[in-house]
Amino acid sequence: MHIASQPDKKPFLRLAFPTMLVVLAIIVGWMSHINSETVAAASFAPTQWTYALPADLCPGGNDDDCHAGSPALADINGDGYDDVVAVTNKGHIVALKHDGSLLWDTDVAPYFNMPAGTNEIHSSPAVADIDGDGYLEIAVGVGTYQPNVCTFGGVIVLNHQGHVEPGWPILGFDSSTSPAGCPSSFFSTPALGDMDNDGDLEILAAGFDKRIYAWHHDGSPLPGYPPSSNHAIRFPTWKDFKGKLGDMTWGSPSLVDLDNDGFLDMLIATGEGNFDDRWGGRLGWLGLSLPAALELGARILRWFNLCL
Repeated sequence: MHIASQPDKKPFLRLAFPTMLVVLAIIVGWMSHINSETVAAASFAPTQWTYALPADLCPGGNDDDCHAGSPALADINGDGYDDVVAVTNKGHIVALKHDGSLLWDTDVAPYFNMPAGTNEIHSSPAVADIDGDGYLEIAVGVGTYQPNVCTFGGVIVLNHQGHVEPGWPILGFDSSTSPAGCPSSFFSTPALGDMDNDGDLEILAAGFDKRIYAWHHDGSPLPGYPPSSNHAIRFPTWKDFKGKLGDMTWGSPSLVDLDNDGFLDMLIATGEGNFDDRWGGRLGWLGLSLPAALELGARILRWFNLCL
C-alpha cells in the first residue's frame, strides 16, 4: 500500500493500525484465558480408575514406574466395550475391562523357560484376530534392553483369554549382543497384516539379533524372512549380512502396499547405517557424514516430489 499517494487516508490508517493491534491483543488475551481455563479444568478432571501393574525396579534406581510399552485398546472379551491391554517391565501382559477390573494377567517368563517375574516387556502390544477364529489375539515383543541383564527374548502371542497360542513363543538368536548365552530381545512392537493374501494375518517384528522376522499365525516362518542386508549386494563375501542386517533394530515395522501390486510391503527404520568401500573385505562401520546425510535427504525429497 502506498500511503503517501493518498494523503486524505493518512489519519484513518494511523488510527486503524493501532486500533487493530489493541483488538488483536484483546482477542489473544481472551483466547489465552479460555485455554488456561480449559487446561486447568483438564488438569483437575477426575480420574476414572487406576490399576497397579506388576512392576520391577527401574535400571539404576529405586523407582518402578518405567513401563515403556503403550497400552492397546480393543474389545478383548466381546462385550461391546474397548478393554485395555498393558505390558509391564516385570514381563506381564495385563488385560483390563473398560471399568478397570481385571480380565486376566499373564506372566510370560515361564513360557520363556525363566523363573516367574524375571522377564521384561518394553514392546507395545499389537491386537487383532490373526487366525480368523472371531476372537482377538495379542502379539508382544519380549526381553530386556539392559546390556548386562540376561533375559530370554522373543515374541509371544496370547489368545483373548490370556493363554499362549500354539507355536509360540518364538525366541531370538543368541547374537553378539551382550550378555552371551541369552536369546536377543525384541524391543520392536509387532506389526500384523496379511502378507501372503491367504486371509489370515502374519506377525512381523525386529529383534536385537539384527533380524527382521515374519511368521504365520501358527509361528511358522514366512518365506523370504529374515531378509539379508542391502549391503550384502556390495559385499557378497561378508557372512554377517546373510539373513540379517548390519546392526540391531529398535524400530517397529509398518505395513502398506507401496507399489500397488496387491501385496503388503514392510517398512522399518534400522541402525545398520552406511558401510564405506574403504573397509574392503573386513567388517567395519562408518556413519553418514553431515554433507552426505544432507545430500541423501535432498534425494529423498526430490523422489517424493516426483511421486506426488
